[in-house]
Amino acid sequence: MMAPDAEIYDYRVFGEEGWDIDDAIYTSIIEACFDGVDIINMSLGGRFPSPAIQTAVQYAHSQGVIVVAAAGNEGDGDDFTVERSFPALWDEAISIAAVKKENNLPAVYFSNTNPQVDYAGIGVDVVSFKPGGGFQQMSGTSMAAPHVCGLLTALLDKEHGNKHMMANIFNKKSHDETLRNFINKHYCIDIGLKGADHSTGLGFLTYLNKKEFDKAFDDL
Repeated sequence: MMAPDAEIYDYRVFGEEGWDIDDAIYTSIIEACFDGVDIINMSLGGRFPSPAIQTAVQYAHSQGVIVVAAAGNEGDGDDFTVERSFPALWDEAISIAAVKKENNLPAVYFSNTNPQVDYAGIGVDVVSFKPGGGFQQMSGTSMAAPHVCGLLTALLDKEHGNKHMMANIFNKKSHDETLRNFINKHYCIDIGLKGADHSTGLGFLTYLNKKEFDKAFDDL
């Protein structure tokens, strides 16, 4: 619902029957690249790195595919402890923490904290589609990551363009730094501790400018 004009590809990697999970995730990432996707959302993670999944994430990054990953839900509410979750910890992924939709958007106690957290998204009581039809509310960094993925997808709309989007963003194999500098300048609002922090990274990604943001969230 963040990017209603987007084409969405769904790759199942968890289930009671089927492949080994690491193999399924690796194959799905490679298949997504071959299918020509522009951005991959990974609302999943684990404490231990998988060489196979890391290879696939690195390949996607080398092909100019943006990889967004949930920071993880093993947090203890302490900003100064470090919780690990892969693929979010790898440099090729954009790690997304979860915040509450309250005044000042506080980080959620369960959201992992570490120096690799890049940005934050709403991750509490998020209205989500329900299997079999209807809607449900869910919480987790797995909810925050799709918010950011949807925002980036809308900004990367090739058909309609974006008045702020730099032309070379969509060149295949364009450097990750170009995209990050762009969203930092136009769509990132600092929250939590001033500057980059272990809970929310560089800040909250949003369509709103600072004035609109303050008006929307100050009354919550």
